[in-house]
Amino acid sequence: MDAKEYLQNVQKCIKHLDYLTRIIKKNHIRESEILEDVKSIINLRLNTLYLIHALPNPKHVHILYKRYIIGDSWERISLDMGVGVNHLCEWVQPRALKEFQSTHETMLKNVQLPELKKYGKTVVLSIDRKQVKSDYLAGMPYVDISRKYNLSLNTLKGWIKRYKWAEERRK
Repeated sequence: MDAKEYLQNVQKCIKHLDYLTRIIKKNHIRESEILEDVKSIINLRLNTLYLIHALPNPKHVHILYKRYIIGDSWERISLDMGVGVNHLCEWVQPRALKEFQSTHETMLKNVQLPELKKYGKTVVLSIDRKQVKSDYLAGMPYVDISRKYNLSLNTLKGWIKRYKWAEERRK
C-alpha cells in the first residue's frame, strides 16, 4: 500500500466515526460492537497522527495533518499556507506523500486497516404512533416531536399526511 492510499483510507475511517456516532445515538442494541469499531478507528487516527508528526519537514506535516486527519479541503490548506492550490496539489503534496512513503515504508507494507462495517438501517425502537399523534395535535413543534421520539422529520411529515392528522388539528 502506498502513502496516499493509506492516508485516504485513514481519512475514510475518520469520517466513518460520524456514521458510527449517529448509529449509537439511534440504536443502542449493538452499542458494544460499535464501540469496538470506534476504538479501533481512534487508535488508527492516533497512530497516523504520530506517523505524520514523525516527518522531518514541518510543511509536509502541516499538509498531511490538515488534509487526512482534519479533512480540510485543498483550497483551505492553500489559503492557510499562502500558496496556490495548483502548486500545493502538484508540487508540495506529492513530495509530502513521498516523504511519508519513504519514512514509513516498512509499516505501509504490513498495515492492517480496520474494516468499515455498515450496521444496516437503524432500528427505531417501538414508537407509539398514537403518542406522537397526541403530541402533534397538542401543538408540539415538529423538531421537538422528532427529537422526543428519535424520529426523522420526513417520517413525521409522512405520518401527518398519510393519517390526515393536519385535518384533525385544524378542527
